Amino acid sequence: MIQNAKESEFYGIRSILGNANWAMFYIILGAREAGKSYAIMEYFVKQWKTKGIPFTWLRLNEASMKKMLVNKAEKFVDPDIARRYDLKLTVKGNNVYDDGKKMATILALSTFANDKGVALFSKDFLDKQDM
Repeated sequence: MIQNAKESEFYGIRSILGNANWAMFYIILGAREAGKSYAIMEYFVKQWKTKGIPFTWLRLNEASMKKMLVNKAEKFVDPDIARRYDLKLTVKGNNVYDDGKKMATILALSTFANDKGVALFSKDFLDKQDM
């Protein structure tokens, strides 16, 4: 059976999130503009809005990270997602806030080892979440 091209044109991540409870990391490969980042961001913003779970977003280097934080993080969340979830974004340091509450932290892999922090959740808390 041939699928409609529009149905298969962009990524959806629901199938990989439900497949394996053992996977700690996923690698999503694909061409530019295929919707990889959009699908992941939409999932995390939905988790933030419905369950209050903040998230961490990784970039390759500090220059890339800083580009995402300018102008109230306008390059961080796609405008379509921001409108759909009524996000009111502000930035302080490398943290992104929605309506005054910490929604996300953006980190650069190049300096990741220098960033110290405390885990927000225990492993048991994450295992109980409906992903």
